[in-house]
Amino acid sequence: MLHPADYPILLFVDILNPYKGTLPMANRGSTKSFTNAVSEWTEKAIRDATDIARAGAKEFVAEYQDATPKVSGNLANSTHVAASPADLIKGTPDQKYADPTAANNAVIDAMELGDKVYVAQVAAYSGKAEFGYVGSDGTPVAGHFQGLTTAAKWKGMVRRLAKLRGRKVK
Repeated sequence: MLHPADYPILLFVDILNPYKGTLPMANRGSTKSFTNAVSEWTEKAIRDATDIARAGAKEFVAEYQDATPKVSGNLANSTHVAASPADLIKGTPDQKYADPTAANNAVIDAMELGDKVYVAQVAAYSGKAEFGYVGSDGTPVAGHFQGLTTAAKWKGMVRRLAKLRGRKVK
């Protein structure tokens, strides 16, 4: 079971409508055509928002892994995405992780608007890599703050992706 102290940072992406649009003008004189136009616009807006959020989540995970210090690549490979924090199980100290990209993308691709996705590095030493620690000889070792740095970029990632799709963003 996930305990907040077990992970340096538990990031979650709350999939909301990342842009505001305007309703299209319908043909005059026809309530049915107006209703159809609004319905089509709504479906497209939801589809676009979902696509933007999914692309943003994938970019977020890739950025998080890229920002992670690379000694063996194991810490970056411990970056897991889950639909529930209970699915993020802390690893053992010597556990080796395979490339999680396919599994992470499968979770992200299953997201819908309103869903939350949880991202964490589950390696046992991920907290030390994030925040630093004092070595056995008393020497402080600085953290890399890869999770916090990446989390600060989330809003900008979604805005950039929305603008690429021609969407207005606040």
